[in-house]
Amino acid sequence: MIGRFALVCLDMAGTTIRDDGAVDAAFTSALAQVGITPEEDRFAEARRFVHETMGWSKADVFAALLPRSDATRATTAFADAYEALGWTTLVDLALSPADAGRGRPAPDMILGAMERLGVPDPGAVAVVGDTVSDLEAGAAAHAGAVIGVLSGAHDEATLAQVPHSALIDDVRQLLPVLVHT
Repeated sequence: MIGRFALVCLDMAGTTIRDDGAVDAAFTSALAQVGITPEEDRFAEARRFVHETMGWSKADVFAALLPRSDATRATTAFADAYEALGWTTLVDLALSPADAGRGRPAPDMILGAMERLGVPDPGAVAVVGDTVSDLEAGAAAHAGAVIGVLSGAHDEATLAQVPHSALIDDVRQLLPVLVHT
């Protein structure tokens, strides 16, 4: 327990770990697997869409961009490229939309974590993320705290428009917020 929270659900890239371009590199690699390279006009279009949908399930992003068979291949290639970060051994539970249902902004991953970890009260859950869809998922799950982190994809002006409990500069400021919320 941290303060009144039994569970803290954190987005990874941009929130918990510094991205340093890992997500962009994984998207570039995934798009290359289906024949879309940076030299092509459709690459710029795809990249724009990827940035607009930061926080969405990558499977949903690729499904919106590509035919079904290409979307499946690109999703697998993205996951393979992103797994090199090696962070999965540092957390109690890691979920993706494939594990829990719909991706953000739906609350499925949060609700799935609650179920798997035996936390029945959404008021005992804090959700932390760097995108609008992260905060929307927390609100949809009725989390006790929804905290935006400004070190990632979306800036303060963007996150301030979405229901939240607090906005912090980076994850290092999280513990005092959880203790006092």
